[in-house]
Amino acid sequence: MADLGKKYCVNCLADVTNLRLRCTDCPDIELCPECFSAGAEIGNHRRWHGYQQVDGGLFSLWGPEAEGGWTSREEQSLLDAIEQYGFGNWEDMAAHVGPSRTPQEVMEHYVTMYIHGNLGKACIPDSIPNRVTDHTCPSGGPLSPSLTTPLPPLDISLAEQQQLGYMPLRDDYEIEYDQDAEKLISGLSVNYDDEDVEIELKRAHVDMYVRKLRERQRRKNIARDYNLVPGFLGRDKKDKEKEKPGGLQVIGGSVPTGGSGACSAGVGPASTTTTGSVPIPSTPKRKIIKEEKEQREESKDGEFAAIENLTGFELLSDREKVLCNSLSLSPTRYLTVKTIIIKDHLQKRQGIPAKSRLPGYLDKVLKKRILTFLTESGWISRDAS
Repeated sequence: MADLGKKYCVNCLADVTNLRLRCTDCPDIELCPECFSAGAEIGNHRRWHGYQQVDGGLFSLWGPEAEGGWTSREEQSLLDAIEQYGFGNWEDMAAHVGPSRTPQEVMEHYVTMYIHGNLGKACIPDSIPNRVTDHTCPSGGPLSPSLTTPLPPLDISLAEQQQLGYMPLRDDYEIEYDQDAEKLISGLSVNYDDEDVEIELKRAHVDMYVRKLRERQRRKNIARDYNLVPGFLGRDKKDKEKEKPGGLQVIGGSVPTGGSGACSAGVGPASTTTTGSVPIPSTPKRKIIKEEKEQREESKDGEFAAIENLTGFELLSDREKVLCNSLSLSPTRYLTVKTIIIKDHLQKRQGIPAKSRLPGYLDKVLKKRILTFLTESGWISRDAS
């Protein structure tokens, strides 16, 4: 006797309790997936009639031979979980699927069916495009790893590291050359509505920052090539003293008149015999520091000594240098004011209302001088000034 709770295909009488296709035009016409796919027609039912899928969520998507007996409801919960929690969160995914599945079962089923199975082979290509390609050479090439490897840290003691502010793991110093160089780009941002003048100004800031970094690295290389760090710490002096004969530093006893040899060569001729300790005259010290000091004193006598070492000085024309020097205005502040004035002028010429955004440090006298200069130089028209 047939079970009243079960449903059967009207064409082949197969059990369709878990999954069946019901015709929306013909009453009491329910087919199994096989008969529906074959286009079975019974009585007034035709294969082009509308249909709806009826299932209890208990059939298997992969067939009865699939391991674990996963039902369609569990498969749907698994796909929802992988989208919600992400690949690898197997414990959260197992809790979402239901208490009947462990995290290990969830992982094995997803990897087996959706990655290594036929579905994964059809959806995941063998070669994924747009991957980053490694163009570095094994060695000796322009991008070889040997050329990008950082230099070994300096061989100095912990006390000397603290004295210099040296960080050996980074091969860096706490206070670098031009310590405020990063301020040039720290506040930069690229906006879609930037005008050409603003873009060029930002490029100039980046270019100045790059040159400062190169100069910083050049100074580090010079310090390594010429062993300036050991010289600053006094190591080279100690090494030279160790290499000298013991009698050349301080001579005890008497030095005869007109002596020869090492003593007379180091001390020089004397009119009388000297008894006691005689130090050898030393060569001039800190020669390099003295030369640098002289150079700084010479540069102060220059025409633009007050602003020539400031950021942005090299971007100014000769007339702009004279203007900034006479106004005691830094090059960066002048370039900022110049950019704002020219941008406002261009907007007014195009009929766009422009609101003055001049910085607070610009008073009326400075503004008038700069406007007059820009007008005479042809940057803005006379009616704008």
